[in-house]
Amino acid sequence: MKTDDLKNLPPMTNQYLTSPSNMDLLFGRMFLRLPDVDVDEQSLLDYIKSVPKGCRHYVQQAIQEPERHYQKVLQIALGIVQNPETDGDELKSMIRLFHNELVVSRAVAKHPNCSDRLLALMLHCLPDDAEKNPQLSLPEFQTPVWQDKVARARPDKAASIYDSADPYEAALHSRYPEIYKVLYYLEHGSDSDKACVLGNKAIPAEWCAPYLNHRSALIRKALAKRRNLPEKGYERLAKDKAKTIRLAVASNRAALAKELAEALTLLCNDPIKEVAEAAMANPACPQLAVQQGKLKQAQQTRQATADLGNLGLEDIRAYLFEKETPGDVLQQLSQHQDGWVRYACGIHPNTPTATLETLAVDKPQWVRESVAGNANTPQPVLENLAQSKSAGILDALASNPAVSETLQLALAEQLNNNGLLTLINHTGHESVWRKVLEICQSGRVKKPKWADYLAVLLNPDTKTGLHKLSRGSKSRHLFVQRLIARHPNCSKSLQNQF
Repeated sequence: MKTDDLKNLPPMTNQYLTSPSNMDLLFGRMFLRLPDVDVDEQSLLDYIKSVPKGCRHYVQQAIQEPERHYQKVLQIALGIVQNPETDGDELKSMIRLFHNELVVSRAVAKHPNCSDRLLALMLHCLPDDAEKNPQLSLPEFQTPVWQDKVARARPDKAASIYDSADPYEAALHSRYPEIYKVLYYLEHGSDSDKACVLGNKAIPAEWCAPYLNHRSALIRKALAKRRNLPEKGYERLAKDKAKTIRLAVASNRAALAKELAEALTLLCNDPIKEVAEAAMANPACPQLAVQQGKLKQAQQTRQATADLGNLGLEDIRAYLFEKETPGDVLQQLSQHQDGWVRYACGIHPNTPTATLETLAVDKPQWVRESVAGNANTPQPVLENLAQSKSAGILDALASNPAVSETLQLALAEQLNNNGLLTLINHTGHESVWRKVLEICQSGRVKKPKWADYLAVLLNPDTKTGLHKLSRGSKSRHLFVQRLIARHPNCSKSLQNQF
């Protein structure tokens, strides 16, 4: 049955819920969302109880959205739990159905038919209500056995419930937070417990307000990731001293755009570049804030460029490890007196060509090695470096995939075993692989074990052994994986693997 079919039915009555053919969950959810449902709330409560407990959340959502029936159903349920004749099983059913209603939990805690196990738990979670339970005056509740049962009923750590290893259990508890346990964790739990609870989307947003200034960054980060904080809550966290909290707000894509707009506007001007970029990349960020944030970053870059001469090594390090550092900054840094600064400029992908040409004739050999390994280094510069007798520079050239095929063939004549292995792992030219195999078989270098693998893989008639080479220590060589993938006898399973 489809929603359109339901709309054409006569006026809705209880028979649609009580009919065995209509106990389907999908039917119930569509039925309860119709605008003109005429239903008795007691029948509706019976219907919810008949739904498998793992799916009740969806039915409760359906009746809570229009809020036409929920309050009446809740009053009926409250009447049941306040009735002294209600048995323990029915109480257990009610507290599960209305897991997020504190008034139901409190009534169950005081009920004379509350089960021993649940009462022991309530003495931890809702002690003021549970201590009013008339059962506690009975002799059997005065014994050491009972005291031991109460001690063992203390809730486990919140992570064991809300961060369950079982995906189904974790999803279930994200919908069923069990309000009485939430109160226990918020009052008696560790910071980790509170973070697990406050990160749960089913917890009312107003409960989170007292924790916005909590000393624990773990708790504040859990709040920053929520999707339903009020606007002022996100603004407060956007001003947090801890970078991780501000970054969590900037990366929050679950919250409504109107609630996040002001916080993201603040974060676009954050002094930490990572935070500012995360805020500007957030779809909820206003476009005007994004434009202003990018303009400010450009101004800061220009100012920093002008002040490079006054920077300390730690500040310079930040530039060198930033992949988006502009070329003019790297050009200035390449003139630094410290060799490791010039080395870092030599390997940076944004270093200008003219700067690489200058660094290629730098006095320390290890600075020249950085240029030899840079894929942006011009071919003429690479050819000049290849004239070097330094094993370090030659190995760096062997690892550079931008080196031409001709130069790779020339390099093969100068490299030792380690250099040859580096070369065949980084080249994509069959002529180079065959040249290296020829050198290994000629006796110019001591024949390495990997030369046998190379010989097998370059033989187009090889039909067996490809699977063996693709496993274990042999497969650690990049050339082995490349040649297997392109071999004419490579099976479909191996092709999918590579």
